[in-house]
Formats: sequence, C-alpha cells, structure tokens
Amino acid sequence: QGSMGGFGGAFLEVGQGLRGCDQFLVDLAGDRPLAEAILDKVLDNNLANVRRYLEAVGDPSVHKVG
Repeated sequence: QGSMGGFGGAFLEVGQGLRGCDQFLVDLAGDRPLAEAILDKVLDNNLANVRRYLEAVGDPSVHKVG
C-alpha cells in the first residue's frame, strides 16, 4: 500500500497566473521586491502543503516504483 502526492508545479507559473505572464516577467526584471514577495508566498504555501501531507501520511520515506 502506498500514497502519492503532487505539489506545486512549475514554481514561476503561480506568479504568472497572478500577474499575467508578461507582467510577471516585467516584475522580475523591474520590480524585484514585488516578484520576490509573490514567490515567497508561493514557497510558504507549497511548504505548508508538504507539511500537511507528511503529517497525514506519517512516514516521510519515499519509494520509487518501477
């Protein structure tokens, strides 16, 4: 028996989804503090999701099948 979890996806896609692809690229180049704040929140959210998953599963071991 096992469980499988999926987390996040492409990290920068969340920023693009929130701000639009072009605007987020502009933010990365011209408003670094805003882009970093967005990505910090994305990271915090992803880490919280992983923690909740590990608490629910209990065993943090990872086994590759195949």
